[in-house]
Amino acid sequence: MRYFYLLFYMAFSVNAFAEETKEVFFGTSTETITIPFGEPTVLKFEKRIKRYSNSSSYIINPEDELNPDYTTLSVVPKFTKGSEKITFILENEKIARIRFKTEFNEEKEFKELTFELRAKSHLDKSKAPPIGEVELLKAMVGDNEVAGFSRKVVSKTLRSGQKGVSKKLVRIYEGRNMNGYVFKLTSHLYRNKSL
Repeated sequence: MRYFYLLFYMAFSVNAFAEETKEVFFGTSTETITIPFGEPTVLKFEKRIKRYSNSSSYIINPEDELNPDYTTLSVVPKFTKGSEKITFILENEKIARIRFKTEFNEEKEFKELTFELRAKSHLDKSKAPPIGEVELLKAMVGDNEVAGFSRKVVSKTLRSGQKGVSKKLVRIYEGRNMNGYVFKLTSHLYRNKSL
């Protein structure tokens, strides 16, 4: 019986100082990250942060304040409940829009949360779950990035086959099981109306 208690205590001790890492892929939409009150949460970005919006509900600093590296930030909630949207601008001009949501943890175990934030354009197309035509069309209409698709902005004039109408290829979405193309049609017959 003595060994049972010892093993139980050891298992509890290991669990009490567990570290959990999660991946978050950001694009044009706002991503939500839930963080516990009372413990720092670490954000790791692929590029250095140039600037981020001020926060009234969270303390945001470089994780290592003695040797600040703005690719790794520490986020600590000021209050037991609440949420706030923070915008991070990376040195490569990509924008991460994150809504932090504070959750009060009733359990006393310490679990350091680390979030690795990457742009959705870096998703491996071969590992992404397949999406349907409707989801792809919605993204194409809204000019959004889609998980599992690379998005290219182009400007290629093509023949339209119609008199007085010009056609230009403006965006290409390339995926594992399908591709999407966005064309701009311009009518030269009725006061240069674009479709």
